[in-house]
Amino acid sequence: MADSVSSRRRAIATTVLLALATLGSTFTAAAVAQPATPDLTLDPAQGPRGTVVTAVAAGFDDCPFVGSDDVGLSEVAFSWDGDGTSIEFGTAVISAGTATTSFVVPAETGPGTHAVFARCTGDAAIAAERDFEVTPSTSDMTVVPDLVGLTVEQAVPILEEARLVLGEASGDGDRVRSQDPPPGDEAITGSPVDVVLGVAFAEVPDLTGLTLAEARDALASAQLTVGEVSGTGDQVGDQSPASRSQVPVGTPVDLTMQQVPPPTVVVPNLVGMSKQDAIAALDPLGLRLVLSGSSEGDLIEGQDPAPGTTVPRGSDVTVITTAAPSVSIAFLIATAVALLLAIAALATMLLRGRHRAAQRRWVAEHVRARPVTPVRVGSEIVETPGEHDAIRHVVRIEPHPGEHRHEFEEVRR
Repeated sequence: MADSVSSRRRAIATTVLLALATLGSTFTAAAVAQPATPDLTLDPAQGPRGTVVTAVAAGFDDCPFVGSDDVGLSEVAFSWDGDGTSIEFGTAVISAGTATTSFVVPAETGPGTHAVFARCTGDAAIAAERDFEVTPSTSDMTVVPDLVGLTVEQAVPILEEARLVLGEASGDGDRVRSQDPPPGDEAITGSPVDVVLGVAFAEVPDLTGLTLAEARDALASAQLTVGEVSGTGDQVGDQSPASRSQVPVGTPVDLTMQQVPPPTVVVPNLVGMSKQDAIAALDPLGLRLVLSGSSEGDLIEGQDPAPGTTVPRGSDVTVITTAAPSVSIAFLIATAVALLLAIAALATMLLRGRHRAAQRRWVAEHVRARPVTPVRVGSEIVETPGEHDAIRHVVRIEPHPGEHRHEFEEVRR
């Protein structure tokens, strides 16, 4: 009896194991048979119009072919969502579940995110999708204009000229108080510019020193107007409101005009110049030469204002002139003759000095003196000394021995 129960238990256990094995095989087969998930990759995933993109569709193993009698090729069709309009790029044959193609980002596509699709031609349900970001090129960008202070009616044509559109307009008022994007930023062409309406403010420019026409242009650029104009003159001397004040757009600015002060120059030194040279020196400075009533001649010997004085352009410079000293021809000739005589005399003195020096050198080189006995009074010397005269000595000198012999006498007192 016990053996019978044991046999039954073993049979039941074997049946359960067989059932579990069969169930496991079923689950394994189901897992193996699960279809692959289609996927699409783009390289690059972003770029401007004209970019060449490589598209790879994978996981299309279960894509059936189009045809009959089991003859045909499985293919994937690629397309582009061009701002609501589908652009077909053609088909590619599937190999090992993968299809590859290349396409160019359409030129008519605007910047932004666009979808690229890959669909099985035999079963549209087998498909994949991937986004491509079209980045703006230089030609797609534009500078946002300044709309602050303008009415909506004035802002619209300015935006159109900048290839932009008016976005959301909020706030109370009839003029733009602020905007987004701000003025000067770059934006994609066709993008909107949101504005907030209200009271807009402008900064009053500095108008001092400008002419009335220049001040009017400066105020127009600041979206302000010219108010009351007072005073006389050619340039703005004062204004109200003051410069750099913040005032509502369209506020009038009152102007007070004044005379333009003439520029000043420094008077040059004219003393010693001729009248013609003085005029040439004064003309570039805008000054006029005036002769004093007591002037005569052409040489300037005095002036008023004095040299170095600062005066307005257009001022007069009064000068006193005198005749230049004249030199006669006779005086010049006499001076030349005297100079020549002086040169001749100097040359003669120099020559005599050289001759005497040469004689002294010859005597020093060729003569020696030998004194002899002093001579008494009454000797053969022609000149007889007086009673009170000192004794005279006769010195005989002779040259060195040589081819010529000379005798000299020197009388020393």
